[in-house]
Amino acid sequence: MVLLTPGPVYLSDEIRVAQANEMISHRCKEFDELHMWIINNLKKNFNAEEAYVITGSGSLGVETIICNAVNKQETMLCLTNGDFGDRFAKVAGIYAGKVITETLPWNQGWNLERAKPKIDAAHAAGAKVFGMVYNETSTGVTNKAGEICKYAKSKGMLTVIDAVSAWAGIELDMKAMAIDFTTTGSQKAIAAPPGLAMIGVSADGVKKYSSQIPPTYYNNMNTMKKFMEKKQTPYTPAVSLFFGLKAALERMERDGGYSANVKRHAEAAQYAREQAQKLGLKLFAEDGFRSNTVLAIETDKYDLIFKTLRDKYNIHIGGGQGQLKGKVIRPCHIGNFKKQDLDLLFAALREILQQ
Repeated sequence: MVLLTPGPVYLSDEIRVAQANEMISHRCKEFDELHMWIINNLKKNFNAEEAYVITGSGSLGVETIICNAVNKQETMLCLTNGDFGDRFAKVAGIYAGKVITETLPWNQGWNLERAKPKIDAAHAAGAKVFGMVYNETSTGVTNKAGEICKYAKSKGMLTVIDAVSAWAGIELDMKAMAIDFTTTGSQKAIAAPPGLAMIGVSADGVKKYSSQIPPTYYNNMNTMKKFMEKKQTPYTPAVSLFFGLKAALERMERDGGYSANVKRHAEAAQYAREQAQKLGLKLFAEDGFRSNTVLAIETDKYDLIFKTLRDKYNIHIGGGQGQLKGKVIRPCHIGNFKKQDLDLLFAALREILQQ
């Protein structure tokens, strides 16, 4: 099988073996050491004041950071340009008193020029919290989250960023980019097993969640912090996945660290775009906003391409979502991929398109 989906991704042998470690109690010294090794590594690689790992998908991570960042007395501005941005705004609507949603066509990316008037208007309307998706997995569009968050912070807003398919594949430095809350999933660019959400929080983010009680039990970061002081998680974690995550983080460190991992993804993205364009395929995302981890290709032969790749070549890719269902294919260069996987994909596409 050639696995080029947005996640889960290929697992290396060392990560699969790590998951097979003998089970331990989550209230023992060995787990405390495992847990804190991961937390300290994440704090460094997020450049965060605090970090947490929770058992659940990246979607749980997104809901956790939103519900701890905003409350029913506040207005939140959400910038969207894809299916996951729309979901982000819907989650915000559960926990904020009011959500202002500004949307771009899905092939376009947000930069400061486009976002500034929206932030100014929302600030004038009393918005205290800002949020968006950094890398829109449904479209292959990467928004300019850093410059946008810096401006939102200058207006006094708390910043909340969904980096599920961005972290470890695209540059992300919470302090440099003025991000207060962010999250990613274990099954994405770090190439660990699915089932864990990793969260980074800034000093301002810590002040905010510490000042309120969110309307949630499992996702309450005040409870997480209390148990973190004992090096523990509040509830039973997926211990085997923690072993796998540690192995994945260790591998990234051995291979040159976070920046090297980003470079590998950026080079693969450029190669994939070039190969697609050589075949005459149209890239969905506008130039200047194309993702390091997801390649969205427009097609009027969706069923033929998707089904033939899967059934004849055993190549698995992402399909279209939301308004793009049946209109784009999404081969992904994320996680533990190899160049030969991309070569097999484009060789197969060449044969399919010649039919």
